Amino acid sequence: MKIRLLYFAVIREITDKNHEDMDLDASATVRQLLVRFVEQYPKTEGVIAACRIAVNQDFVPLDHILRPNDEVAFIPPVAGGEKANQLAAAISLQKEPLSVTPIFEALSQPQIGAQVIMVGTVRNRNEGASVSGLRYEAYFPMVEKVLKQIIQEAKIRFPDAELAVSHRVDELEIGERAVVVGAGAPHREEAFGACRYVIEALKKDAPIWKYETREDGQTWIGLGP
Repeated sequence: MKIRLLYFAVIREITDKNHEDMDLDASATVRQLLVRFVEQYPKTEGVIAACRIAVNQDFVPLDHILRPNDEVAFIPPVAGGEKANQLAAAISLQKEPLSVTPIFEALSQPQIGAQVIMVGTVRNRNEGASVSGLRYEAYFPMVEKVLKQIIQEAKIRFPDAELAVSHRVDELEIGERAVVVGAGAPHREEAFGACRYVIEALKKDAPIWKYETREDGQTWIGLGP
C-alpha cells in the first residue's frame, strides 16, 4: 500500500524533501514504518526517536495500523462547548506582526470580569547563547486542529473562560511578538488558570518549530543535547 510522508523542521533538512510517498506492506504499523524510514535515512535515527507521529493530523501510538493513502507526519519536538466557527475565529496563525487588540476584542464580553494576556516575544539570548533572530515553521492544518482541541479541553477545565490564540510563523526579529494567548473569565483565578493551560499545552502539542540563529550557528530548538 502507498502512504504519504510529510517532513518538517530537522527531518525536512536531513531528507532534503518536504514530502514523499512510500510503499508498505498491507496493515503495516507505525513502528514498522519507522524501521523502514530509518533504514532509508540513517542520519534521522536519533531524531526519529524523539519524534511524535501524526496520522491524518492525529497523534497515534507506534502500534497504530496504517491504511492506504494515510498521511503521516513526523513531528519533531517543539520548543506549545463552542461552535467550530467560534473556535476558528479565536485562532490565528500568521506571517504578519501580532497585535493584542483582536485578543482584547474577542474577550470583551459582558460576562468577562478578568482578562489575562500572555505575550511571548523573541529574546536575544537562549540556553546561554546570543540570538540574532529566528524562524517559526508550522504544519498548518494540524496546528489549527490541535489548537481547537486545546481550547475545547481548556473550556472543560475552565467552563466560564473565553480564549483566543495568535501565533507568528516565518522570520522574526529580536523583540517581535511570537505568540499571544488571551483568556477571559468572570473571575481572575479562572482567567489565569485557563491562560496558563493553553500556553503550556500549545508549547507541548502544537506542531510549530523554532529555528534559531545564534552567534555559534543555527539550530532547531527542542531536540535537546
